[in-house]
Amino acid sequence: MDRRDILIVAHSAGGIVARYVLAKYRSSFAGKRIGLLLMVSGGGGTKLVDDYAAVVTMLLHRLGGQFQTGSEFLSRLDACFRHVPDLDETSRGFELLAREVAESAPYGTSACAGRGFLGMTHIVEPDKAIFHFRSDDPITGLASLALDERRGDERVCYDHETLVRPTSQDEPRHAVLVGFYREALDATADFRLSET
Repeated sequence: MDRRDILIVAHSAGGIVARYVLAKYRSSFAGKRIGLLLMVSGGGGTKLVDDYAAVVTMLLHRLGGQFQTGSEFLSRLDACFRHVPDLDETSRGFELLAREVAESAPYGTSACAGRGFLGMTHIVEPDKAIFHFRSDDPITGLASLALDERRGDERVCYDHETLVRPTSQDEPRHAVLVGFYREALDATADFRLSET
């Protein structure tokens, strides 16, 4: 918190936690520049929990139920966070540049349509992942998107997990992170994948 520029990259439930922190502790971020990159965060609910609520709630306890579409928890969080991006910088207390990225493949496959592992489609449906910062958002100036790529004549899509596991710095998954880092923090440093 002693830094002026803070970049938050959050995947899945991490995005829900990040939005909660920014809304509840807004004054702690006063005078800072915040970059918020939400990778399939499920702000509008989670398809996996909706379809398999009993199993997920049993395995993840209360956390599973909280991520169900229309849950009291997500409704309260949304009510708390929804006005944060709409405030001007002075009222909000900090600069905010945000973007949401959605999965484009059914879980467990790189196919762009159909069903994946155990017949599942997406863990988080694109309209539930791109929930607060829509495409070409006038506030953030960035387009949120469901990420895929072209490899020759083939379209390659990413599921809930592969979306956040780039294997090369030439992939769109990596380019989204690097591009956001540079836009959010005006960075010019070469930002490369760690070897570890």
